[in-house]
Amino acid sequence: MGKNKHIFYKDILIYLGGIFFNLIIYLVINNSYIKTINLLLIMINLLPVYPLDGYNIFITLLFRFIPHYFS
Repeated sequence: MGKNKHIFYKDILIYLGGIFFNLIIYLVINNSYIKTINLLLIMINLLPVYPLDGYNIFITLLFRFIPHYFS
């Protein structure tokens, strides 16, 4: 259980890394065009569609709270 818990947190941090980076750029940059692009990237990246990070976060959370043998 302890090993899976650490893998869970590592996976979540990896998937949220790109989103946090875009959020930092959004907060630091003053150019409105770049801010708009970064905000769109954040929203698109959070969608639960297969190749995006939102899907990986959703699946990781789902497997964390619903054991694999129930699926």
